[in-house]
Amino acid sequence: MNECVKGSVAQMGISLREARQRILNSVVLHPHFETAKRELMNELAASNLVWLIGPAGVGKSWLVKHLVQEWNRPVENDPFCLRSLAIRAPSSHGPVYPWSSVYKRILLGLQDPLPGYKVDHENRVKRLKEGKAIRIKGLTDDLRESVFDAVGGRGTETVFIDEAVNLLGNRRGRALVPQLDILRDFVDGVGCKVVLVCTPRILEIFEELESDGEKGAKEGLTCEITRRMDKVYFHRYGLDEHRWKEDFRNFKGVVRDIFLQLPDAFRPKFSDKELKHLQAETLGCVGLFVKRLIRMLVLCESEGAQRLEWRHVEKTPFSDGDWKRWERWCKFGEEMYARDQECSGVGLERRLESKPKESASGNGAGDGRANNRNRRRPRQRGVGKPNPSRPSVPKREK
Repeated sequence: MNECVKGSVAQMGISLREARQRILNSVVLHPHFETAKRELMNELAASNLVWLIGPAGVGKSWLVKHLVQEWNRPVENDPFCLRSLAIRAPSSHGPVYPWSSVYKRILLGLQDPLPGYKVDHENRVKRLKEGKAIRIKGLTDDLRESVFDAVGGRGTETVFIDEAVNLLGNRRGRALVPQLDILRDFVDGVGCKVVLVCTPRILEIFEELESDGEKGAKEGLTCEITRRMDKVYFHRYGLDEHRWKEDFRNFKGVVRDIFLQLPDAFRPKFSDKELKHLQAETLGCVGLFVKRLIRMLVLCESEGAQRLEWRHVEKTPFSDGDWKRWERWCKFGEEMYARDQECSGVGLERRLESKPKESASGNGAGDGRANNRNRRRPRQRGVGKPNPSRPSVPKREK
């Protein structure tokens, strides 16, 4: 298991290249990391399908790697048990999403030997020629059944799918519903917890799906998976006015722990003002900071410098297009999170208070007519008088 960022490695005598690789392979533990981990564990205890949502570079892949290594450690001596598994969903390069590639990656992750030989091509062709089968069962169907058997045989309890937005295959509207139905059948058939890791882009897709909900209901389209979906947000260290001091203090601690991976000769000494600027440049995301640090180390090596300096930060900025795109998705995800929080707590109390009170008289017969009479609009004064805001009607000439 990759060790977490703890202690100094200056006594190890490692080179800068080895320190860079150590940073990439390590898992940085920080307050937002622990909060997302705790919330994810609570949601997994209550639901079979959880979406882990966070901006790019916030640490979602680190969290998945940390959980997989932690859960597989107690049974690492048992060759027949694999409690958790993590794969990356492939991107779609055509009109049909390659679900067979997803199933193959799961089988390879479960260390299943020769998954391609589980498909009996000869038997399928023979049954088709004899007329015992109307059509040839597809390769994807066979692989899916093999995945269900392999997950049950290995005792897998949780499957993580990173870049889960690729599962939707860039589809919209009516074409999106079949993809979600296939995903629902996969979650039901695999028989374990499924965590889909993605960026806030998935929220925009679901917003479009909800806007077309009435039209889809009229056409008989079903999308049950959206009603069984639980979300966990992985937040960044933003620049919120109410908690910027706490966020900056935590971000500063994360930077200090990452710098401990570098030899003493290469550790930079940045002021608080420079660290605040660096926090804004990396959007408060630990993963983006690590990516920026790696670019700084490469530049430092190419120049033959003895220590990281602020000029290396200035020479390795992100492009404006990437930075604006990341910022837009960060703000969009935070807005959706704020809306969910408003609808979950205060919104519930508001909905309960808005319900009509039940009548204590009998079965309530006639209460509806009385309530309707009470809800009628009162008669306004001056009914029939011309509205002065409207233009007067010109008189017809004789």
